Amino acid sequence: MEQSAAKSQNPAPWRRPVVLFVDDEERVLRSLSLLFRGEFEVLTCVDPAQALERVQQRHVDVVVADQRMPGLSGQELLYLVKQVSPHAMRILLTGYSDRQAVIDSINDSEIFRYLTKPWRADTLRDTLHEAVAAACESREITLVATQPAAARGAASGILVLDDDCHSFDLVADALKRERGADLPVWWARNLEEALSVLGSEPVDVIICDVQVESDAVSDLLKTLKQVKPAVLSIVVTQYKDNALLSDLINQGQIYRFLPKPLVRAHLSRALWSALSQARLLRENPAIQCRYRAAPSDPSGALAQRILATLRPQTQAWKHA
Repeated sequence: MEQSAAKSQNPAPWRRPVVLFVDDEERVLRSLSLLFRGEFEVLTCVDPAQALERVQQRHVDVVVADQRMPGLSGQELLYLVKQVSPHAMRILLTGYSDRQAVIDSINDSEIFRYLTKPWRADTLRDTLHEAVAAACESREITLVATQPAAARGAASGILVLDDDCHSFDLVADALKRERGADLPVWWARNLEEALSVLGSEPVDVIICDVQVESDAVSDLLKTLKQVKPAVLSIVVTQYKDNALLSDLINQGQIYRFLPKPLVRAHLSRALWSALSQARLLRENPAIQCRYRAAPSDPSGALAQRILATLRPQTQAWKHA
């Protein structure tokens, strides 16, 4: 893995954060420009291809793209932005419910937030401030792990939370196939077993269904991200709920989404990508800001139980 980029001897002068809005409707761009030009340097583009050129030509902190555009979809544009300018935070803004676009925005574009039209000004403003802060905090840090986690001898832990043993078997098989991999993996068949592992073991990656036995797992993922942002989650499920998916992007910051029945190659690729990125997050805490989740309500009984389990361990790690 590349080392973190060294900071300059002379800190760069402060500049206004740059936010690029991309939408094929001029009126939407005018509204967004009026709303935010007092806070950021606002750029607008109606053509996603031209937007990509602008990102290539100059520094942009945040790109907000509409999903339905001619030529390139918002998700496709954000995927390309990730390639040419990985430090730019990516937000997908859409008025349509497109399940595949949501899945691709997680797996390929690694978006920071998924927002729907019509937006609320306060929600969009809060989201942009969070994205800008993350972009600025991580500006000088290397974001890409260049070697597989196993090759680096990473002491990672993997938790599989699924009442179907097939998911665990595929993970175990992926570890066996990766030469030199010697990573601990735990199997939990319900939330109680998962909390027991999370409360005592150094888990870096959690692979889980959204429903195990009679328990919904979304509260666990959202609360876990608030307490331990460096833990990355891969959701595997046969459920087809777009609202749940978008909620897990924003409040759970899930790293990958894989539909069931699982494809061995897809799971293996997602697993090793997550392990490498989790190692990078541990070694460069400043990057964890890029995985901050939107606030969620921790007042439920399950969320409180999760917090009671995880917070003591988090404090112990801080003092280790």
